[in-house]
Amino acid sequence: MVREAVRTFLWHRLKRMWTLWFGMLLLAAGTVTLFVTGDRSWFLGLVGGSLFFSILLLWFLYRAHLDNSVGRLRKMEVPKAEIKAADETLTITSGSAAVTLPWSTIQEILDSPKFWVLCTARNQFFTLPTLGVPQAALDFIHSRVQGFTRPQP
Repeated sequence: MVREAVRTFLWHRLKRMWTLWFGMLLLAAGTVTLFVTGDRSWFLGLVGGSLFFSILLLWFLYRAHLDNSVGRLRKMEVPKAEIKAADETLTITSGSAAVTLPWSTIQEILDSPKFWVLCTARNQFFTLPTLGVPQAALDFIHSRVQGFTRPQP
């Protein structure tokens, strides 16, 4: 579930970055064009290397988020958390920490069949498993958060 949550979060964030995708498309097109036309100069290496490092950067971004999320899960003696939703705040208590967040901190909820990804900052999120959670509780949380998105695969 953690891997799927990280993929959901990153895909949701990255799909909005059209300049990144456009730039990578240009690099890919340039690499193929130079290769097909027989160019074997340093420029082909520069363009191809830029594409390679762009892809590598995306992979490192995924691994960093995954390692961070799995690391937090492994630090917990018992992988279990208690969530209390009040009118003004959301409190999450686990064996390793407790945090109380005002609802305004949660920018967006990414809905998935087994969990929700609650985005608290541009590069931060936490996962809320939804299996077995009463629908009334989910509706209450949903009513307190402005952004609610069903990620596209």
